[in-house]
Amino acid sequence: MNQAKQPGVRATIVGSLPKPGWLIGSGEMYPPWRLEGSILEEGKEDAVRVWVAEQEKAGLDVITDGEQRRQHYIWGFFHGLDGIDTANLGLRPQRAQRYRKEIVAARLIGEPTYRGPIFVDALRATKAMSDLPIKVTLPGPMTIVDSIIDDVGGRSEADLAMRFAELLNIEARTLSDAGRRDPVR
Repeated sequence: MNQAKQPGVRATIVGSLPKPGWLIGSGEMYPPWRLEGSILEEGKEDAVRVWVAEQEKAGLDVITDGEQRRQHYIWGFFHGLDGIDTANLGLRPQRAQRYRKEIVAARLIGEPTYRGPIFVDALRATKAMSDLPIKVTLPGPMTIVDSIIDDVGGRSEADLAMRFAELLNIEARTLSDAGRRDPVR
């Protein structure tokens, strides 16, 4: 029986990859970087290079920077917004306390607003390391809401999630535009 060749499913990873021990500590929600200044930036880029090479070696069709440049998956996005304090943290119950009683959380201290492209430079730097398509991982709005303390109040979690969805949409469109302007070689 002659079966027509079916197009394959493009293979990629779902989320982040482990950071090397020389770059960041482990076992904490927001572990400190082990490097500083320009050496930290160089270390992040080295970690991305390691994982890009490993993903290419594994034969993935779409690769990622493995979130090596982010200290925390969600807070990496927060760093591009105004109205969020990631320095003076608080504790909050997480996901109805199914996993932990409380987690360390950033605080919403004003209207969350988009300052400008958050991950475009990371996208471009990763694209310079590979000819493969690049995926940039963004957190979901409900994951964000479940990971922040709302010190402002006045909105339901659903309304706050919609606000973050708007901001994520802006970043996703910005990344898409940057990908079109800077096509894969």
